[in-house]
Amino acid sequence: MSFLFFVIAIVVMFVLPYLSIAWISGRKLPWTYLALGFLVDLGLNILTIVYPDLAVITFSSEIITKLLVSYLLFGKESKTLAVFYAFFTSILFNLFHRSLVFFLLPMFGWDKEVLWEPLGRSVSGIVCWALVFFFLKWLGYDFSQLWSRTLDEKDRKVLTVTNYLMIGYFFLNHILIYLEQIYQIDTVVYRQFIVVVYLVLFMGVVYRLDRHIKERLQAALLLQKERQLQDMERGKFPK
Repeated sequence: MSFLFFVIAIVVMFVLPYLSIAWISGRKLPWTYLALGFLVDLGLNILTIVYPDLAVITFSSEIITKLLVSYLLFGKESKTLAVFYAFFTSILFNLFHRSLVFFLLPMFGWDKEVLWEPLGRSVSGIVCWALVFFFLKWLGYDFSQLWSRTLDEKDRKVLTVTNYLMIGYFFLNHILIYLEQIYQIDTVVYRQFIVVVYLVLFMGVVYRLDRHIKERLQAALLLQKERQLQDMERGKFPK
C-alpha cells in the first residue's frame, strides 16, 4: 500500500504539473515534452540529494522544468504566454496547498509533518490539484483562447502584470522557505501573511484577465456578425 502511495506521489509531483499546462492552454502536450519534464525535474531533485549545498534547486525544480516545457510549446509565439502557462497552475496549486498547511490542518489538530509522508503527500497533492481544476471549471475561467489569436497591447499588459505578480510570489515565498530551512529563521508568520494577501490579489487578477478575454471574444463575435450582415445586404442589393 505504501508503494502505491509512493507512485501516486511521484505522479502528483512529476507528471500533473506538466499536464496542467496542456489542460489550461487547451494545447496537446507531446509525450516527449512530458517525458522531458519528468526527467529534468527528477534529475534536479536527485542532484540536490547528491549535493545538499544545491538544495535551493529543489525549491525551484518544478517551475524551472515547467518553464522549459512551456517555452517549447509557446516560446515561438509569445514568451509572455510561455511564462503565464508555466507559472499559473503552479502558483494556484501552491496557494491552495499553503492554505491547507497553514489554516486547515491546524483546525483539525493535525501536524503539517504528515504531508511529508507518501500518504500525506499523495492525498494533499490530489486534493490541491482537484481544487485547481474545480476552481477554474466552476468559475468558467478559460485561458485557452490566449495562444490561438494574436495578442494585442491590452492582452500583453494584463498578462505582464499577472506574470510579475506570480514571479514575485514565487521568489518571495521560496526565499523565506530557504531562510527557514538553511538558516533556521522562523518565517511562518510572514508566509501566512503572503498567502492571504496573494489569495486576494491573485483571485482579482484572474477575474480581471478572464473578463478581458471574454470582452475581447464578445467584441470579435459582434464584429463578425456585423460583417455577415453587411455581406448579406450587399447580396440583396447588388450594384
